[in-house]
Amino acid sequence: MGTDGGHARVARVTAVDRAAALLDDVLGEPRMLTDLLGAYAASGGPLAALSEIPASSRIVFTGLGSSRYAALDAATALRADGRAAWVEFASADVTTQPARDVVLVAISASGSTPETVAAAERHRGTSLVVAVTNRVESPLATTADVLMPLLAGVETSGVSSRTFLATTAVLALLAGRSVDALRPAVEGLERLIAERAEWLPPAADLLDGADSIGVLGQAGSQGLAEQAALLLREGPRLRASAHEATDWLHTGIYTALPGYRAVLLPGIEDADGLEHVITGRGGAVVRTPPTERPARLVLPAFADLLATDLWARVSGTGKQP
Repeated sequence: MGTDGGHARVARVTAVDRAAALLDDVLGEPRMLTDLLGAYAASGGPLAALSEIPASSRIVFTGLGSSRYAALDAATALRADGRAAWVEFASADVTTQPARDVVLVAISASGSTPETVAAAERHRGTSLVVAVTNRVESPLATTADVLMPLLAGVETSGVSSRTFLATTAVLALLAGRSVDALRPAVEGLERLIAERAEWLPPAADLLDGADSIGVLGQAGSQGLAEQAALLLREGPRLRASAHEATDWLHTGIYTALPGYRAVLLPGIEDADGLEHVITGRGGAVVRTPPTERPARLVLPAFADLLATDLWARVSGTGKQP
C-alpha cells in the first residue's frame, strides 16, 4: 500500500507540474505567434524557399496526432480554393505514390516521428518534399527539399499546444494566406487569454467530471475539434471525442444520454437547433467565447486553457489558471 501511495503522489506532482507548464506555454502563445509571423514576413524568410506551387500539383499532407489534425483544416481550405489536397495518416498502409506532380507536406513537431520520416524518404527524389517541424536539425528536416520551421520554442508541458498553433499558422501560409491576414490573431489570442476569468470557470464547471464529451464543429474546423478533444483526453483524462456537427446527428447522438456535454465550435449551421437536441436529451452545451478572425489561430488557446483548468482540478490543486 505504501508503494502504491508513493506512486500516486509522484503521479499527482507530475500532473500538477505539467498543468502549470501548459498554462505557461499557452500564456506565451501571442508572443510566439508574433515572432513566427515576423520571421515568415522577413525578406529571405522560410517562404522564400518555397516557389509558387503549380495549380496542377497534388498536395498531400502526412503526419500523426496533432500534426495531422492541423493538416485537416489546411487541406479543406485548399480544396475550397480549387486545389487538389488531402491528408493521409503517416502510418497508413495505402498511400499516395511519389510523383512529379505531388507535393508531400510532412509534418512532425519533433521531426523524428518514424512514420512521417519514412513517408518523406519514400517521396524524396520524385515528389517535392516539404518538412514542417519545430526542430531544424531533425531527421525530417534533413530529408526534405524545403524546410518550414515552426519556431514554437520549447513546450515545457510536453503537450502539443504551441506547436499545434504554429503548425496551423505555417500551413495557412503554405496554403496561400498572407502574413498580414493572420496578424489579427495575435490580438485575438491576447484578448481571449486576458478575458478568461469571464468564460473559463463556467465552461470548466460544466465539463468537470463529465462521463462523455463531444467537441462539435463544421467540416472546415474538424482538425480544431480533434485537437480540442485530444487535449481533454491527454491532460484531465476525460472521455472526449470530435465530430462534424451534422454528422453527429447521425452517429454521436446515440451517446447523448443525461449528463452528456458538448463543446460547440463557431460556424455550425443551426447551432441553436443542435443545442436544443442535446439539452432535450439531458445534456448541456459549452459555447466558445466570441472570437475575432482568423478564429482558426485563436480557438486553439480556448481548448488549451479549458484543458489546463480541468487538468489542475483532477490533479488535486483546485487552482484555476
